[in-house]
Amino acid sequence: MQNNSPHLNIGTLVQLKCECLDNPEGTVGIVYQVYERGAAPHDHADRYGIAVIFPNGQHDGFSPYERDTFLAVIGLATDSAVRNYQFKHITQLRLDYGNGLFTKAFGEGLLLKVGAP
Repeated sequence: MQNNSPHLNIGTLVQLKCECLDNPEGTVGIVYQVYERGAAPHDHADRYGIAVIFPNGQHDGFSPYERDTFLAVIGLATDSAVRNYQFKHITQLRLDYGNGLFTKAFGEGLLLKVGAP
């Protein structure tokens, strides 16, 4: 599912603002899922959460508040297989990760990192 925000679609490259899942601050992640969730008062009626995978294979979901607090958008993957990824289940995500589906996009993210040399 794509959401209405141009910055938070599948294939969006993000950078961690703090440590998460054994990934240090500055680690690049890739949005692999955008999902509808129930609205909460602190979410300002934004009903979309995102799921992000990191280079170490760990993945996590972020509410609108969490993504604004913990993630910085740095770009969009050029690989159409990543931008059009259709999440089915965690086992498939792990297989796709293990088969290198996200490797090129992680490399692109490293070149776009805020503060990169």
